[in-house]
Amino acid sequence: MKRYLSLTSLLVAMLVAAVPAAQGQGINLGIGASAAGDPETSATGNFFIPLSPSDKIVTWDLRTDVADEDFELRDPDTNELIGTIVDLNVMFNVDPVIILNFAVIAGNADTVFQIDSGTLNFPVINTPQASASAGITLTSVPPASMTGQFGANDKVFQATYNGGTVFANLVDSLTLPNPGPITGTTDENAAVTPLGIPVSSMMSSFQFELIAGASGSGTSAFVIVPEPATAGLLAAGGLMMLRRRRRA
Repeated sequence: MKRYLSLTSLLVAMLVAAVPAAQGQGINLGIGASAAGDPETSATGNFFIPLSPSDKIVTWDLRTDVADEDFELRDPDTNELIGTIVDLNVMFNVDPVIILNFAVIAGNADTVFQIDSGTLNFPVINTPQASASAGITLTSVPPASMTGQFGANDKVFQATYNGGTVFANLVDSLTLPNPGPITGTTDENAAVTPLGIPVSSMMSSFQFELIAGASGSGTSAFVIVPEPATAGLLAAGGLMMLRRRRRA
């Protein structure tokens, strides 16, 4: 079953379902869709996800928290179908971790989708290291393609920190040749890497062009933690303080 909502109406529905606006704390998960080659034919908006300083883990799912239906994204001026959201979910862990997953269907024309987790802010980690992984699936009658929009190598997924510094662009574009299978998958990981500067925010994003009528889905995880040596020093410092208190 499909439900028609312009993304503006969908945003209103999400805001009504959220916690009272007076709390004013949360993350805006953004999604946009436009006809390839015609960016004026588009729909954009945000889902507000409540997140307070006391929350350690927050999960949000379109089908659970908005409605258990597909959502058709239509241009608010022409009512043209641009694309359909089949599934969209995210998990934020203030340790911090972002897990972002989606499933979409392109409209009657090739469609460019952009899906942003929103910015997760957290207490400064002075000596951080990060890792990330992502994967995509393309389903369509071949030939078909799911073409990434990030970087010189046209990657599908991007992990950033501190307001836009790129940690990694991951996952090659995916093509289904004709003749060939109707489904293809690919994934890529970024190994644990020291970032070299203090970090206090992070975001995950997918951006890709999906051939008309095709189905595309993706999964991702982006993790930032203190370097092991730093974590060990903090633990040792805490132990020394505990011993001093006991002696006192």
